[in-house]
Amino acid sequence: MEWFGLNSDQSLSSLTQIDPTLCTPTSPTYLAGGRDKIWRKIQMPTNRKFSAIRIELDFYYIEQMNEVQTMVYLNQVIISETLQSQSFLSTPTSVIYCNRPASNNTADSSAFRLNYFNEFRESQIEIFIEQIGLQPIKIYALSGFYLYVQFCDLYCEICNEQGQCERCQEGLKLIEGQCNCSYNGESYNSLFQLDTPNIQCLNSCPIGYVPDTQGICQSGISNLLFQDLFGDFNTYLFYIIKDKYYSNLTDNSNRIAQIGNQKMAGPFFYNEQIAYSQLSIIGNSEIMIKLRIYFLRYQQSKQVGGQICLKFNNYTVLQIYDYSYPVLHHSQGTAHVNNIQICNFQQSDNCYQSDIYFQMYLDYEINEITFEGQFTIIQPLRGWCLSNFEILEQQITTSVYQCIDNCLTCPFRQPKSCISCKSGYFKFANKCLIKCPLQTMLIGNECVENGMSGQFDYILNILYDDNNYQDEIQNLSQNYEGQLSKTSKFMYNSNIYSVLGGFSIWSYEQISHLIKNDRPFYKAFIKLNVVCIDLIFNEIFQIFVNVTGVTYKITTATPNLNEFKLISVGNIMGSAQWNEYIAEVFIEFASFQSIDNLLLTFSISQFRNQSQYYGIFNYRVMVLPCPQFCNQCDSSGNCQNWIKHISLESGNCAKGYFYDYQFNSCSQCLDGCYECSNSYQCIQCFPKYSNIHGQCYCSTTQELSNTCTYKYPCNKGCLLCGYNIEDNLNKIQRCLICDESNHYWMNINKCSCLEGYYMEDQICQPCSELCQACHQYPRLCTKCDPSLNRILKYQQCECLFGYYSQESFKECFKCNITCKTCQLQSTVCTSCYIDQFRNLLENQCLCKDGYFDSGNEICTECDKICKTCLDIITCSSCYQEQNRKLNLNNTKCICEIGYYEIENKLECVPCHFSCQFCQNSDQNNMCIRCPITREPSTKTTIFSCICKRGYYESNMMECLDCRNYQNPPDTHYCYSKCGDNIIQWNEDCDDGNHNQKDECSFCIFSHSYCQNPLCKLCQMGQCQNCIDGYFLNQNNQCEQCDQSCQTCKNKSNDCLICNLLNENDLTCIICDSRQGFQLKDGKCINICGDGQRVINEECDDGNQFSNDGCYNCLIENDWICEDICQQINYPYLIFEENPYNNLFQEQRNLIFKSSIPLKSQSSFLDICQFSTKNDQQKIEILQLQDLTDYFDEYVILKIHVQILLKDKNENPILICSIKNPQNYQSKQGITFKQQIFYIQLLKYLKPTQQVINATESLIYLNKYVLYILLGLALLSIIVGGLHIFWNLLDVLQLISYFQFFNILYPYNVDTYFQLFDFAQFDFLKVFLSIEDLVNSYVISPEPHYKFVLKGYSSTFYINAFTVFITFMTTLSIYIFCIIGFKIVTKLITYYTSDNLYIDYEPNFIKYLILRIIRYVQKILLKIIYFLGSGFLRTFMSVAYDYNLAIFLQLQTYNIQNSFLTSSLIMSVLFFSIQVVFIFQGFSIMNNHPYHFKQQQVIQKYGAIFESIKIRESKPYSKFYNLILLCKKVFFIFILVFCYCETLFTILTCSLLNVAFIIYLQFNKPLEDIYEHYKIIGSEIIIFLVEIVIVILFCQQKKESNEDNEILIGWFIITLCTFLILFQFFLDVKQHFDYLIKIYQVLRNIISRIKNYFTKPLQAPQESKAFLEQTTKSQQIILEQTIQSQKSQQFKSRKVVTFRLDN
Repeated sequence: MEWFGLNSDQSLSSLTQIDPTLCTPTSPTYLAGGRDKIWRKIQMPTNRKFSAIRIELDFYYIEQMNEVQTMVYLNQVIISETLQSQSFLSTPTSVIYCNRPASNNTADSSAFRLNYFNEFRESQIEIFIEQIGLQPIKIYALSGFYLYVQFCDLYCEICNEQGQCERCQEGLKLIEGQCNCSYNGESYNSLFQLDTPNIQCLNSCPIGYVPDTQGICQSGISNLLFQDLFGDFNTYLFYIIKDKYYSNLTDNSNRIAQIGNQKMAGPFFYNEQIAYSQLSIIGNSEIMIKLRIYFLRYQQSKQVGGQICLKFNNYTVLQIYDYSYPVLHHSQGTAHVNNIQICNFQQSDNCYQSDIYFQMYLDYEINEITFEGQFTIIQPLRGWCLSNFEILEQQITTSVYQCIDNCLTCPFRQPKSCISCKSGYFKFANKCLIKCPLQTMLIGNECVENGMSGQFDYILNILYDDNNYQDEIQNLSQNYEGQLSKTSKFMYNSNIYSVLGGFSIWSYEQISHLIKNDRPFYKAFIKLNVVCIDLIFNEIFQIFVNVTGVTYKITTATPNLNEFKLISVGNIMGSAQWNEYIAEVFIEFASFQSIDNLLLTFSISQFRNQSQYYGIFNYRVMVLPCPQFCNQCDSSGNCQNWIKHISLESGNCAKGYFYDYQFNSCSQCLDGCYECSNSYQCIQCFPKYSNIHGQCYCSTTQELSNTCTYKYPCNKGCLLCGYNIEDNLNKIQRCLICDESNHYWMNINKCSCLEGYYMEDQICQPCSELCQACHQYPRLCTKCDPSLNRILKYQQCECLFGYYSQESFKECFKCNITCKTCQLQSTVCTSCYIDQFRNLLENQCLCKDGYFDSGNEICTECDKICKTCLDIITCSSCYQEQNRKLNLNNTKCICEIGYYEIENKLECVPCHFSCQFCQNSDQNNMCIRCPITREPSTKTTIFSCICKRGYYESNMMECLDCRNYQNPPDTHYCYSKCGDNIIQWNEDCDDGNHNQKDECSFCIFSHSYCQNPLCKLCQMGQCQNCIDGYFLNQNNQCEQCDQSCQTCKNKSNDCLICNLLNENDLTCIICDSRQGFQLKDGKCINICGDGQRVINEECDDGNQFSNDGCYNCLIENDWICEDICQQINYPYLIFEENPYNNLFQEQRNLIFKSSIPLKSQSSFLDICQFSTKNDQQKIEILQLQDLTDYFDEYVILKIHVQILLKDKNENPILICSIKNPQNYQSKQGITFKQQIFYIQLLKYLKPTQQVINATESLIYLNKYVLYILLGLALLSIIVGGLHIFWNLLDVLQLISYFQFFNILYPYNVDTYFQLFDFAQFDFLKVFLSIEDLVNSYVISPEPHYKFVLKGYSSTFYINAFTVFITFMTTLSIYIFCIIGFKIVTKLITYYTSDNLYIDYEPNFIKYLILRIIRYVQKILLKIIYFLGSGFLRTFMSVAYDYNLAIFLQLQTYNIQNSFLTSSLIMSVLFFSIQVVFIFQGFSIMNNHPYHFKQQQVIQKYGAIFESIKIRESKPYSKFYNLILLCKKVFFIFILVFCYCETLFTILTCSLLNVAFIIYLQFNKPLEDIYEHYKIIGSEIIIFLVEIVIVILFCQQKKESNEDNEILIGWFIITLCTFLILFQFFLDVKQHFDYLIKIYQVLRNIISRIKNYFTKPLQAPQESKAFLEQTTKSQQIILEQTIQSQKSQQFKSRKVVTFRLDN
C-alpha cells in the first residue's frame, strides 16, 4: 500500500515567527533560535479513511548543546524522548542554517533525524516540540518535515496498518481485497455495480447500460428477444406438463396467482413443468435471461428444497435450488440472485421472491424453453411461481472500471494498475506520475526508459519521487539482519526525492538487497542514481551483482569498464565547504541461465571520511522473463524445462484447460470437455459425452455431470441416474428416471415411494388402506384421504370430529346431528353440543332441563315454569323451588296448595297460613277455603278460617287436636272438666252431675251426635246437616261421599257437586283414595308414598326417601322396581392380560369374564366383535377358547383370547363391542349397559430384522462354543479332569440368573439370556409338571413376576424338586457303583481262577477283557470311596437352585393351608442344614495342612478343598470353596428379597463380585494358575456386565428409547460372549495340560512329535567315548539295583506269552 505525503518541508514555517535578532534565514528551513517550545495543528483529511501515519523531521543544532534534550509530542503523547546530536558538522553552512548578525556559525553543530510510524485514526494532529536542558538554548533548525498518511482503499471503512481493507462502507462487500458491490455468479442477493463516478449498487443496470460478466454496468445496448408474464396478464405462452400421480389432472384452469399488484404464473408443485414450444430465438451474442422466481413453503416446511431446471431445447443450462435462499448452478456464463424479499402469499406460510439474472453466450437457435420443477412429493409441500420472464440480447459499447491514483482506465479489480492516465499525468510502470523519473524520457503520454526497448517487467521500482518506500526497502533487506533501511530527502533539479541513506545516515555501511521475481528471467537491467554528500575524498561506491560476479564502481575518476562517474551538482546540503555529487547507473546484464532472484550488495571501499555520506534513489530493476509456465530457460529465452502440472503441457494449457487472460493462468474447461477455447465453448468432449451447442452433456442422461465415465449402480428404484463427484470425493447421485412399475416416483433428484407406499428394506410396500401416505410403517400415516372423512392426528388417520368408524369400512360416517362425537353407531353418542342445550345420558344426547326436542338440532326452550316439557305448552315436570306441581291433566305447572300466583313472577307465593286456598293475597281475610283442621268463622262478616271445635291454635300457626294435648292448664282452650257447670270444647252440656236421667250424662246429651266434627248443624244431639263431602244417612249420621263427589245426598255416589267433572258425559270422575288417588287442588292425583302403584306412577314404595330405588314415584337410575325395588347390577366384562406377556412377544394371551352370572341364547364366543382403536389393523385375533364352566343356567362366562400383534405398536388398544346384547341377561333380566370395552395391551416393541438376525447369529456362536465345552465335559468323565469345568457351570448359572433382575431387557438381551436356561436344573421340574400336580390340590401364592415367568413357584416343595432329583441321581450312581463293583469283582474272580493259568499261554482276547474289567473296577471303587465328597460337590453345584427354592418360600408364604405351612417349615429346616454345613465346613478347614492329605479326609471332604493350594502363609486361601458357596447364597438372597429395588440389587451384586475379586487377588487360593486367571477374568467381565445393566436401567428410567436400549444390549451380549470364549480357551488349555500330566501315552506322542521336528546333533568323538563309558557304568549300577530288588520281593513275576487261536 502506498503512502501519501501531506506536507512538504515548508509545513512548519508558519508555526511561529523567526526572531531576526538571532539569525537571518537563507533557506526555507525554520530557525527556532532561543525558543524552547514550538507547535502546529494539522487537520486530517475527511474524504478517505486512514489507518496509520509516518512522520519524518530533521533537527539541526547550530551550536553544540550538551545536556539538552528535545521532546516531541504527538497529540500529547511523547514520540521521542531524547533527541540529541547524532552527527557533528565540521563547519557551518549558510544553506541549511542562517547568517548570524555578528559572525558565522560555530563548527560546534550537529543533526538528528526523527522517523516515527504508528497506527493513527484521529481527526487532528497536534505536533509539539520542546527543548529541555541545562544550558541556554541558542539556535536550532527544523527541516525536511514530512507527514505521510496510510490511506485506506477507496470505499473502505476500516483498514489495518498495512492499508489492507478489513471492512467496507455500508452497502459494499470486501471482495479480493477491494470494496465492491456484492456481485458473484452464485452469490446470495448479488447487486450490479455502476461506477459514475462513485460506486452505486443496483438491483439492475439503468437504461443505456448492460452488465458485463463481472456485474459491472457498462455502456451498451440491449434487444428484446422474448418476453412473457409481465404486468396484468391473464394468459401465458407456455403449457403445463403435470405430475401424472400428484397433480390434479382434471383441473385445467389457468395457473395465475397474485401477490399485491403483482401477478405470477403458478403455483406449481411436485414434478410439474412449464414449456414454451415452437420458438425461434436466435442471437449470436451475449444474452441476458431475467426472471422472477417465487418459492412457497407450506405448513412451516423444513424439508430440503427442490430445484428448477431451465432447459433450452431439452438441455439444462441453469439449475435454481430452493434452499434457505435460491442457489444457482450452471456450467457456462454467469448467474446471480438479487432483490430477495419476503412475499405475502395467503396460501403458504412462507413466501420468498427473488430476481434471477443469467448471462450466457448464445450461438444457436432456441426452439423450446422448459422450466422443469423437481419438488417434494411428501407433505408438507413446497411450490414455486414465475413472473417477469424475458430474454435480452445485449452488447457492451464501452467498458469502464473504477480506478484511483490518477488512473483514467484500469483492469477489473486492479484500480491502481493504470492502463491510461488522466490529463496532466504520464504513465510509467503502470502508474500515473506528474513527472517522468530520472533516466526516462517522455514519448507521448508515457515515460520510456532511456537505452531500453521492447517488453520487460519491473520487479523493483522505488525512490523515484518523495514518497515513502520504507516497507519496500525493509522487504529487500529482510533476509539480512542489521541492514540500513533509513531514508532521507534530497533535492535535485528542483525535485525532492526520497533517498535510501543520505545526510547523517549512510557513510560506510554495507547494504545487501535480495530482489525476487515470481517467474524466472534470463536478462536483467538495473537503473539507479547514487548521491554523495560532502564529497571530500575520492572513495569508491561499489555495487556487486551475484549473478555476474562483477563489481560495478562509482567514482569521480574517468570511468572504465563497469564504472560510472560521480558528477558535481553543487552544494545542496551538508557542509558549505563540500559539494554533492550524483552518478547515473545503468547496468545491463549479459545473458545467463534463468534465475528468479538477484542479490545486489552496496558498499564503500577506501573509507576515509566519516562525514562523507551516500544515498541511492531512482532505484529500479527490469527483467526479461522466461515464457509463461517455464521453470528454466536459456540465455535466449527458450524454455528448457516446462512446469509439469495437470493443467500444462509444454508451455501451453493441457487438454481440458484453456488460457484465462483475466487471471493469466490455465483454467479448467467445463465438465466433460476435452478441449475448449474459453469458459463456455467446448470444442471436443470426452467419450460418453455429447457436444451440444458447445456444452458437454452425458450421452445417456443428457445431463451436465462430471462423472459420465464412471460406473456406479443406481440406488434402489432408480432406472437411470447421474453422478457428481464433489471436492471431498463424495458421490452425489441424481436420479433421472424412477422405476414406476415398483411404485417409485421422482422426489427431488431421488426416487421415493409413491403416495400410498412406504419404504421398507429399499422396497416400496403399500400403506394401510386408511393412510393416503405413510412413513416407515404401514400405519404411520403422514397424510389422510379427505374423502374418507379422516384427518391426520398423532400420525394416525382418525375420523373427523363428529364422525365415527365401523369395522370393515374405511370411510368414517357422520354422527347423528345431536351427537358431537359418537362411536360404533351414529346414535351412540359420546359427547354432546353444549349450544344445542343437550346432556349425555346413556349414550344419548337428550335435551336438558328447561328444553324439549322439537325435531331440530337445537332444543327449544320450555315455558319458564316448566322444568321439563313435551312441547311449548305441555309441562311434564315442575320446579319444586317455584312451589309448583302438575295440574290434574299433567299438562301445566300450577301453584301447590297454600300458594298463589303473582303476575310476572315465576315463584308461587304462600297464602296466609290459615288458608288452604286464597284469593291472590297472603292476608287472612282472603281465604277461599280452609284446611281440614279449620272452618270458616261465623262471628265475622268476612271469610276467615279459624280452628275447628276441639282444635287450638299452636305457635306453629296451625290447628292442633286437643285430644293430643295431655294435661292442659285450666286456662287453656283444651282444658276440659266435666261437672264444673261449664260447657267446654268436648262437652254438649254440663249440669254439674252425672245423672243420666236429666238428658245430660257425662256432659253429653243422650243420643247426641253433635260431638262428631262431621256434623255441621246439630239439634238436640241429632245431626241435621253434614259438612261438605259427607251426607246424612237414615240414622242421622254423617257418611263420606264418594271421592268423585264434592257434596252428595242420600247416598255416597249421589253427587250434588262433582269434585271432577267429566266434560264428555257430565259425570263425576272417581278419585278414590283406596285406589291410590286423592283429590288435591281440584285435581285427582296419585298419592305418592301410599304404597299403591297407580297408572301414572312408575313405582310406589310407601315412602318419599331417595336412594332406595323409588323417589317421587319415579324409578331411580340403575334400579328396577316390581313388587319391591332392587338395584340393577349391570353385567360388564373384566379383561385380564396374561401377566407373562412381554414387550417383544407378538402373540399375546388375555382372558375376559363377566362380572356376574349370565344366561345366553347364543354362544359366549360370539359375545364380542373385536376391533382396534383408530382402526389400526395391527392386531389379529388368532384364537377364541371358551373356558366357561356351564354348571347352571346362569354362569360366569370365561373366554381365552389369543391375539397377534402384526407390527410395532406403542399403544395397542383392543376394543370389544358387545354383539346382540339382548342375548345375554342376568338373573335380573338385565343386559349390558356398557356395550364398548377398551382393553389397553402391553406395548409391542417389534425388533427389526437386522436385530433379530444379529441376535440369532450370536446365539448360534455361543451355542456351538457351549456344545464343544459340554462335549469336553463328557469326555472328562471318562478320561478325568471333570473338576476343570465346575467353574464354567457356576458362570453359566450366574449369567442365567441375570434374567431375574427387575429390569425390562431389550429384545436382543432377553432372547440371548434364554440360551442359558439349561444351566438351571429347573428344567427337570418343568419336564415332570410338578407345579401342575401340586396346584391341582392347593393354590400357591405367586412370587415376583420374573420368577413366575420362568415357571418358579413360591412353594418350596415345587422348586426344591429339581434339587431332590439331583441328589437322588447322585445316590443312584452310588448304588449302581456298589452293585457294579460286586459284579465286576465276580467276573475278575472267574477269569483269574478258572481260565487264566500260568502253565499255558492264555487267550489274548480274554486277557484284554480282563484288563478292561479291572480298569472299570478301579473306577467304581474310586466312586464308592469318594461318595461323601461327591455329595458335597453336588450340593455346591446346585446351591443356586437350592437357595432360590428356600428364599422364594420365605419371601412369599401362606400359613392358612397345612400343605403350604409344611413347605415353609421344610424351607426353614433346609436353610438351617445349609448354615450348619457352612459352619462345619469352616471348622474342618481350620485344621493343619497335613490333615488334608489323609486319604480318609479326601474321601469325605475332598470337594471342599479340591484344587485349593493350602498353605500356612495364606491362611484364608483354604476357605475358597466355602466363600464361593456363601457368595452364591448371598446373591440369591439379594435377588429375591430386594427384587423391587432394582438398582440396589444390581449394585450390591456387582460389589459382591468386587469383594470376591479382591479376595482372589490377595489370597491366590487355587493351585492351577490358569484357573486363577480364569476366575478373576470371569468375575471382572461379570462385574462389567452388571455395570452395563445399571446403565440400561438408568436409561429406561430417564427416557425409554428402543434404539439406545438395543445398543446397550449389544454391549451386554458382547461381554457375555467374550466371557464364554474366554472360558472356552482356558478350559481347553487346562484340560489338555491335565491329560498330558496324567497319561504317559500322550507325553510319549508329544515327545516323538517334537523329536521328529528336531534334528539330532553329531557329538565329537571324545564326547561319544565319554558317553559310552558313562553308560556302561550306569548300566552296571542299574543291574545291581534290580538284582537286589528282586531278592527282596516275596513273589516273582513270570513272562507271559499269548496264544492266538484260529
